Amino acid sequence: MLCPANVSASRWRILTKDAAQFVSSDWAIRAAESGWDAVSLFGCHPRFPLERFDCRGVLWGIDGAEIIGVTAAEIIIRLKTGSRLACHRLSAAPGEPIILAWQLAIVSAEDHDQRPIDAA
Repeated sequence: MLCPANVSASRWRILTKDAAQFVSSDWAIRAAESGWDAVSLFGCHPRFPLERFDCRGVLWGIDGAEIIGVTAAEIIIRLKTGSRLACHRLSAAPGEPIILAWQLAIVSAEDHDQRPIDAA
């Protein structure tokens, strides 16, 4: 996927790696069975995907950490420090625009040139 103009290439690489690991794991099945939808996992604000925490899906916050649990209300991760963190389901204010991460390139292309990223 092309890196949207409003996300740094390094941050985009982390998100796409975390998303790929998640969807290929049993955690994705558990999340689906627990009622998590694509917006709660991959959602973001179209103009401020990193800044608007209230519009970000859980996978934006994994940042390379290990998922160690999924419930209907939260995804629990183990940070690199060993600490555990509960990431709660997205609950944006009504009327806030939310799109899926892979739709950012479309929105970004309307305003900026897209940048290819290096998969390293």
